[in-house]
Amino acid sequence: MSKKQQPEQGGPDWQSQIHSPGGQGGAWQGNTPQWQPGTPPLPPAPQPQRNWFARHKVISGLGVAAIAVIVITTATSGSGSGDANAVGAQTSAPAAPTSQAPASQAPSATKAAQKATKQAEHTKAPEKKSPGIGTPVRDGKFEFTVTKVVRGQASVGEDFMAQKAQGAYTLVYLTVKNIGDEARAFSDDNQKVMDSTGRQFEADSAADLSIQNNDNVLFSQINPGNSIQGVLAFDLPKGVKATSMELHDSMFSGGVKVSIG
Repeated sequence: MSKKQQPEQGGPDWQSQIHSPGGQGGAWQGNTPQWQPGTPPLPPAPQPQRNWFARHKVISGLGVAAIAVIVITTATSGSGSGDANAVGAQTSAPAAPTSQAPASQAPSATKAAQKATKQAEHTKAPEKKSPGIGTPVRDGKFEFTVTKVVRGQASVGEDFMAQKAQGAYTLVYLTVKNIGDEARAFSDDNQKVMDSTGRQFEADSAADLSIQNNDNVLFSQINPGNSIQGVLAFDLPKGVKATSMELHDSMFSGGVKVSIG
């Protein structure tokens, strides 16, 4: 068993080491170490804290600006409405005595408008006037000119060729000219007259043939540039007047109207 080592000369004796009272440690007493607290170190000085508004400068600035805008808007709208009310009161006051005038005039204005509307409904636009006797008109390749109209003929023709009307004959004298570039046939069957009610009457071919030298109106081939003259007889009821005539190049053409009334 080894000998107990002795502490070196001049070395610290841990059993006899004592901390000073002002140190950071304690003192050892006796053989049993017992901790004797020394003076504790002072805590660090607290840092000064800024208030909430100082720490949030941006938010605080926005809040102040918003409050200022609300105050200015409220003040402006209040003064504006007050001015508007004042102006409205000033402008409405003079109008009070005359407020009844439009109401009293309304019935007469309405009646006038209704009257004007009725007049417009009953007023027909003037009809386009058709060409009359003596005016050349065209349909297809034919040019027609009505030269004369004779009414109220009880019969036409002479001797055994005479034809008696059921009512009364209206005789239409006309000239037909071919303005085309080829021969074309004219027929009295394609021509008609109308009375004031729009009723249509066809030519009486037997009566046309009975008229002396009038056979060319039945069916005549007319060369370009040539023309014929003839009479068309229309048997109308007594007392009925033919007011217009419709002349056709052929049975399929649109026709042209002539006033003969």
